[in-house]
Amino acid sequence: MKDTLRYALLGGATFVVLGGIAAWAITESSAPSSPVAEVRDSSDAGQTQANNQGRSGGKFFHDFDLNHDGQVTRAELEQASNQRFIDASGGKDSLTAEQFAEQAAKDFRDRTERTFHDIDWNSDGKVSLEEYFVPGRAAFQALDRDAAGSVACTRAQTVSDTSDGNNRAARSKSRGGPRGAQSLAVFCRENDLNKDGTVTHAELDQATKQRFASAAGTAKELSPQAYTALEEARFKDINARLFQRMDTNGDGKVTKEEYTARDIKLFARLDKNADGIVTKAEAASGRRTKTPRPS
Repeated sequence: MKDTLRYALLGGATFVVLGGIAAWAITESSAPSSPVAEVRDSSDAGQTQANNQGRSGGKFFHDFDLNHDGQVTRAELEQASNQRFIDASGGKDSLTAEQFAEQAAKDFRDRTERTFHDIDWNSDGKVSLEEYFVPGRAAFQALDRDAAGSVACTRAQTVSDTSDGNNRAARSKSRGGPRGAQSLAVFCRENDLNKDGTVTHAELDQATKQRFASAAGTAKELSPQAYTALEEARFKDINARLFQRMDTNGDGKVTKEEYTARDIKLFARLDKNADGIVTKAEAASGRRTKTPRPS
């Protein structure tokens, strides 16, 4: 894995991880140079966190391709989503915030452990500040698509979250659509220190240093335990916000309909030809293509 990571640094663009949220680095960054970690094709990003911020690619098929035939039908998705709700709620009619968090936490520690090893550039079992800078800087690069040197926090926020096929073209022209807006919101909430609606390189570095210092204390590196504790705090905040968004009537509980609505919208967005089946080609077409590595 480490040899692959070093090669990715030389090649410039690659996948990177932001606290479990998958982000894209699409060109060589103007941010300070640092190693770039390639993330496995499991998303998720996320958000979130990636598991909770959106399912695409390998993660989507892992969750919903029940017969492992390389495609996901609407019936498969509904069956898997309904079963996940039943498992989390214990067979009840609704899901509490505590139950939702418990379900989401099942994948969290394994995902965080993988991320830790991805950004542990020198494989010394610790993450230095320079290594910790990598995910945030790469996320900055991915969000700063016009290379303005700053990330605007308001774009994509007004994009409709409907799954109507007529809105797909508009979403494709947005800064990532509704789920992109969610990831942007997380990025800005953590890094827009002066709350002016824009994140600069300086703000990102300052916010990253503050997070690192809060977890490392007087140490110069983050241990696996310290890194996990830091990411867990961020995860809990994002997870709570996700629950609030799913709880559309604000009653403090999530019904099966509220729970599955998000997966159904995702399916509609990926089902490009509206035939009730999502193929791997359709799922892949919703993601940008990696810049080829140098030969």
